[in-house]
Amino acid sequence: MRKTATTLAVVQRKNLEEQVYESLREAILSGHFGGGERVTQAELASRLSTSRIPVRDALKRLELDGLVNVDERGVCRVIEFTLEDLEETYALRALLEPCGSVGSPQAR
Repeated sequence: MRKTATTLAVVQRKNLEEQVYESLREAILSGHFGGGERVTQAELASRLSTSRIPVRDALKRLELDGLVNVDERGVCRVIEFTLEDLEETYALRALLEPCGSVGSPQAR
């Protein structure tokens, strides 16, 4: 029965897509790509030694996350973080961090 081979192929693809997504997300958040910098599927696929399909899927997820913007022509650019974005992020973090420590071993 070929059921097992199909299942394995799907799992492998998902892992690759997740790896590409995580790699690009980390590169954006760490400042490897500048705000407003254009990124292309072909260039990213080449740099990550993969095909364009996992890159395309990762860019779609990153767009949903608000980390890249794809215009009507399909040009993908890294978003630019403003001072207001950073202030909002740190304000939210300050609100959420005490909630995270409630279940931690240090809080007991």
